[in-house]
Amino acid sequence: MGATDRVKVFWQPGCTSCLRTKEFLTKSGVDYESINVHGNAAGMEELQKLGARSVPVVARGGKFVFAQSLADVIKFLDLKVKQQERLSPEDLVKRLEIVLPAACRYIRQIPPEQFDKPFRNRNRPIRVLCHHVFRIVEGFLESMQDGKELTYERIMKEAPELRRGEAIATFGAKMRRGTGAR
Repeated sequence: MGATDRVKVFWQPGCTSCLRTKEFLTKSGVDYESINVHGNAAGMEELQKLGARSVPVVARGGKFVFAQSLADVIKFLDLKVKQQERLSPEDLVKRLEIVLPAACRYIRQIPPEQFDKPFRNRNRPIRVLCHHVFRIVEGFLESMQDGKELTYERIMKEAPELRRGEAIATFGAKMRRGTGAR
């Protein structure tokens, strides 16, 4: 493989999908160049030249795949690895019965003046990240209803009207009810 064909992973701190992608590739023995695009103009420019606007992205030879799905990464890199079996929708709902109430509790503990500040070294405010936790669930429920694939684009809808912690937590409780959780 030439230098131009080297696998590259574009990521940013605080992105759990980015971390999962890098851990998967390392565990699978894939040699890759790690490019943190946060605060890295050259890295961001390289990502945008590919035609991508968000991370995680796995690229090779001028082509790329969004790495939200490890199955897509496996196919893109033609890896001969067995992917972990996906959880059934019922098993996902059981896990949500733990995650969603905890997320609601934690969000209610965040001081109101913190919601529009960036979270650690992320370039998105805390309120957007808090909403994103529940938006993933909302997108999952939408996919369960209409049978369409749960995609990155589907879960990235922002709700600017949810500016305060209580409003976000109430939205999260609504998602919990939507899963059938108690």
